[in-house]
Amino acid sequence: MGVQVLELLNRYEAGPARLRESLAGMSEDELRYKYDPAKWSAKEIAIHVADMEVAATFRMKRVIAEPGARYPGVDQDLWAASLGYQDREVEPSLRLLEALRAEMSALLRRLPPDVWNQSGVHDQAGEQTLADLVVSYTEHLEKHVGQIEAIRQRLGK
Repeated sequence: MGVQVLELLNRYEAGPARLRESLAGMSEDELRYKYDPAKWSAKEIAIHVADMEVAATFRMKRVIAEPGARYPGVDQDLWAASLGYQDREVEPSLRLLEALRAEMSALLRRLPPDVWNQSGVHDQAGEQTLADLVVSYTEHLEKHVGQIEAIRQRLGK
């Protein structure tokens, strides 16, 4: 396993702790706070990250087991509204994210190097290698941690 893959896996594995840290000490009102009605709250962001990790895990496993397989995109705003992100508890989603990342990390660390180049086809984004998916979901979580940190700044936390 190359240095770049190890660095990527370390970032991928650190994601859930970074998300949990970004939410630490926020009250329920602060978790629900929206500085703009069109933007998501910290709570909605955290739950979204966990829900998208379910999709990520499916996609990565699909690419590993069935190279060339197709997989669907999701409408994140529809998920947020239909699945009641603002009304759900954050903790179960954080635990789900932690479990999914731990399970996938163990699998990813055991793969032969050539599997990282296997690809699948996202119905909107097109062809994606396993490496592309791991990078994408690592960056996805990190981007959302940045959004939560921006919310905290607006709250003076």
